[in-house]
Amino acid sequence: MSDNDVVARFAALVRRQARAWQEQDLAAILADYHPDAVFEAPGGLVAQGHTAIGQAALSYFADYHQITARVMVTVADPGGQRGAVEWHWSATHRQTGVREGTPDGIIVELRDGLISRWREYFDTAYDQPEPWAG
Repeated sequence: MSDNDVVARFAALVRRQARAWQEQDLAAILADYHPDAVFEAPGGLVAQGHTAIGQAALSYFADYHQITARVMVTVADPGGQRGAVEWHWSATHRQTGVREGTPDGIIVELRDGLISRWREYFDTAYDQPEPWAG
């Protein structure tokens, strides 16, 4: 597989994940994850396996809707085992109606073409819902 194919496959995976989160489609989210994958995010969230990752997503969906994941950059290593993503994440808190958002860096590890580890990095104190809208 050429380097361009690796990058294109990884970019497609990232776009599928962005769309699945935006649509709150749990089956589509989990379809790209290896059964024993680990999902990590700031605030101490560590979920391992489809059940735990699914529960974490459902918990998020209970609190937030109108999700936007605007992909800015995707980079993949030539071997197809790792990739990096920068996207801007925005969502509306269901209880307060407040729109929240932040730039988000993600390191992804792949095994058998599926996500084996998804590590998110963002500043939990920073809030900029849609910087491109102003």
